[in-house]
Amino acid sequence: MDCSIDFRIKSLTLDQIRLKLQIWDTAGQERFKTLSTSYYRGVHGVIVVYDVTDEQSFLNVRSWIENIYKYSRPDVSMVLVGNKSDLDSIRIVSSRRGLELADEFRIGFF
Repeated sequence: MDCSIDFRIKSLTLDQIRLKLQIWDTAGQERFKTLSTSYYRGVHGVIVVYDVTDEQSFLNVRSWIENIYKYSRPDVSMVLVGNKSDLDSIRIVSSRRGLELADEFRIGFF
């Protein structure tokens, strides 16, 4: 298992508005949860990704979302994404469960 944080910056222009994306991938590792809270401040949007072939990955989503709401701006935009959906033969978490969780938090789902 990789035990590091992957970080990328991407700048782009959308509808004549200059955007700077900071992408932090902690792979959901609990040991990075306290570090991550300091990065939530000031964010405008968060993409929470879980692995549809890993039940624990999905079960951790609730805690991540609650922390995002706790430490970020009150108007933060968020979406939930089920990753590895192409691996349907080993899927454990149904799309319906992902959608239900997203609906519970009133966030988008892909």
